[in-house]
Amino acid sequence: MDFFISQDDDIPLSEAIVRISGNNTEDILLVTNGEGYCSVNNALHTGVYSVMISKENGNFGKIIPALPYELRLDSLAYYIQEKQLPLQFDETQISESVPCCNSKIIYLKKPLSYQSPVIMNYTDVNGESHEIQMINDDSVFTAAIPPQLSSGTVSFWFHSYSNELDMTFDNENSPFSFTVYSEGIPDENLSVIIPHQPVFVYTQQAIFETHIFDDYGNNLDALIDSFGTVQWILDSNIGTIENFADEKRKVKFIATSEVNGSIEGTLSALITLENNSITLNENIQIKDMYLAELVITGESDEVENSDQISLTVSAFSDSGTTLTIPLEFEQVPEFMGNIQMTNNILTYFPNQNYIGQFDINVWAFDPRTNNKISASQTMTVFKNINAETDYDTLSTGEGCDLLIYPQMLDTLQIQQAKLYLKSVQAAPFKQYSVKNEINGKVFNLNSNRIQQFFLTMPGLKFNTENIPEHDNIYIAYWDNNSLEWIEAEDNFYQENELLISQVPYISSDYGVVSNSSPLGIYDLKLRPNPFTPYDQIGDNMGLQIEFRLSSNRSRYPKITAEIYTINGTLVRTIAKNLPMLKGNYRAGEAESLYWDGKTDEGRIARNGRYVIRLIAEDTKNRKELLKTIVLIK
Repeated sequence: MDFFISQDDDIPLSEAIVRISGNNTEDILLVTNGEGYCSVNNALHTGVYSVMISKENGNFGKIIPALPYELRLDSLAYYIQEKQLPLQFDETQISESVPCCNSKIIYLKKPLSYQSPVIMNYTDVNGESHEIQMINDDSVFTAAIPPQLSSGTVSFWFHSYSNELDMTFDNENSPFSFTVYSEGIPDENLSVIIPHQPVFVYTQQAIFETHIFDDYGNNLDALIDSFGTVQWILDSNIGTIENFADEKRKVKFIATSEVNGSIEGTLSALITLENNSITLNENIQIKDMYLAELVITGESDEVENSDQISLTVSAFSDSGTTLTIPLEFEQVPEFMGNIQMTNNILTYFPNQNYIGQFDINVWAFDPRTNNKISASQTMTVFKNINAETDYDTLSTGEGCDLLIYPQMLDTLQIQQAKLYLKSVQAAPFKQYSVKNEINGKVFNLNSNRIQQFFLTMPGLKFNTENIPEHDNIYIAYWDNNSLEWIEAEDNFYQENELLISQVPYISSDYGVVSNSSPLGIYDLKLRPNPFTPYDQIGDNMGLQIEFRLSSNRSRYPKITAEIYTINGTLVRTIAKNLPMLKGNYRAGEAESLYWDGKTDEGRIARNGRYVIRLIAEDTKNRKELLKTIVLIK
């Protein structure tokens, strides 16, 4: 028996392998010669055999393998088998990746005489199977795999049965594949219009902006700005839009002023980059309502000074509907860090040298009434210390610094600890005791760990530049048992600074304390002078009496304030033996003294010169001051 194997009607196929098996005989392996022939030297017995013809490559590419076919010998005679391996695939056509927005044309080489249908099966990037009838185009079969729209791998294989050759060709067990990429191609699922699903009130104006991404997550905004186009389209019933000349990805939206209950429509952006286009749609609702409240929410109200934290600011209408409103915020000083806001997400980036507590303030204006609605969130910034902590100085920005050292913790018991330092509003009995008083602010030092876990305590440094000169000032801590300020050990003073290298307690209030001055009314200021009954500072009308009250024998010296004519006639008693807490009394404050220009009978006093008499008394001493003032109407 002879075999003649070709790849075309005229082109023999050399080195093709012919495997004959079956009929209880050992497999016979034959290899075609340069003319495409091979022979079975031994006579085959009658019976049924399985013949498989294979060849890896032909003149035009990878040969699509033939499945085994059945050979039936009914008599002992000479037979010749003329067979073809007619289908070849050139793999160079899939050597490069294919953009996800493009279709892929597949070519399968064939002889002109091969007219049997070919089915191409493929599995898309999502793993779904498809079947395509290939088109017979003279010397090739063709088929188009449609755009995949996302990245991944597409695999495919061919199947064809030739009735003329009585053979089936199929490469399902060794499919071909190509890579689909989407890098640099706009992706409709990841690209966005912001704000997202907004709810506006009538007449409100807002800026919409697109952010374009490919499905690798790469931002394509710069490419769109330079080489792409953006066409904005709006349903006309909800308002109008205005394009920006130099910012194609932005558009100004103006909600309609024709109030008609609740309406909604769509804003669309058609984005094109290098013949690849996507359309983004955003639903807009317009409602008849007013801005009533801002609410700040977040996972925490504290943040480590080497980290960052994001908060969500939500705007609500008078009916509780969430609104999309332009938000404004108060930027923090540079020593605290930086605040950034994108849409309604506010992110705070602390300065790594800052520790303390402050309020984040945001506000918005109602688009219809222009009423200002505000909200605030207290944020605490702490220092996290561990075995890697080095020397550091952290500032509150309020005149007190925290001194940090290496190896502060007993790491056999704990691995890390939080340290907090913030200014606090001290109660009056803390600000002024009988014999001493606080100068400046009180600071609370605290930790989430108890003191026994600390091998080394942190230190404190106070700036004394703005503290009035005293004979004796020192850093002290508040003792809750004795209700007194106790001087800390190892106070060290240098120019404009007072410090202790290690605090005695990890959780306590600290401040700069001085011995109280003897009884006296210090730094007296009468303003304005001359004055009218209609002059106003704060809530107080008329003459403002500003002073510092001190005593080293009483926390509450008694004050008498009286107004006399030049001739000594009492006109008005402002205070009579009034206990007043030691400290500063400034013009316009609710607790301060003032004369509204009236007599004790409630009439406006005459124009002219008067004398104010101030008397301070404690358990031992009495001090008196006289000053002249002028009243004009």
